Amino acid sequence: MYRSALWIVGEYAESPQELRAALASIKKLTGGARLIKPPAKEVLEEPTDVAAATGPRMNADGTYASASAISVATKSAPTKVSEDSFLRAALLKGDSFLASSLGTLYLMLCVHALMR
Repeated sequence: MYRSALWIVGEYAESPQELRAALASIKKLTGGARLIKPPAKEVLEEPTDVAAATGPRMNADGTYASASAISVATKSAPTKVSEDSFLRAALLKGDSFLASSLGTLYLMLCVHALMR
């Protein structure tokens, strides 16, 4: 449904006012050009739980076993998806079909603007 609506907007927006209105509407629905936040300049987070063992270890039954393992657990914030609009949420979730339709819309709007 969204793909069809994007196509209709791109196909029939011809006057400069309609082009500006279409771009403003898409910007409002997508929340602007930047879909992800730029990486913050922070020091990398240190692992909170590091368990490393090398060399011979004694098993519970009294036998020795050679093991080498490292397990690292880090705390990270869950990714938050903006619930402002379905279009932005779908793009952030990776809906490539909708993203290609949005790209086609921008191309159609540029072609209409250049033809004027």
